[in-house]
Amino acid sequence: MKFPDFSRANCTGSDPEAFFAEGGYYSDLITAKRVCARCEILDSCAQWAIRHESDGFWAGMTAGQRKEIRRQQGIVLMSPHNPLDAQLAS
Repeated sequence: MKFPDFSRANCTGSDPEAFFAEGGYYSDLITAKRVCARCEILDSCAQWAIRHESDGFWAGMTAGQRKEIRRQQGIVLMSPHNPLDAQLAS
């Protein structure tokens, strides 16, 4: 699976604190959900995030929601920064 083209993502240039929890609390979850809901790369971001991201709010989903999807679908979390993992997922 290829890394999504975030140059086209609605979140590009947004405040990262809206997408990453501090102590389990997102600074502005409602805003983050709105940003994701209108994003043209939502599907590819979701596919990437489910397989590669354990933290943060990605593609309209919390870390816990992605973890549940992985559990239900038998998906193993891969490292987002390991090129070998990205090649194996393609």
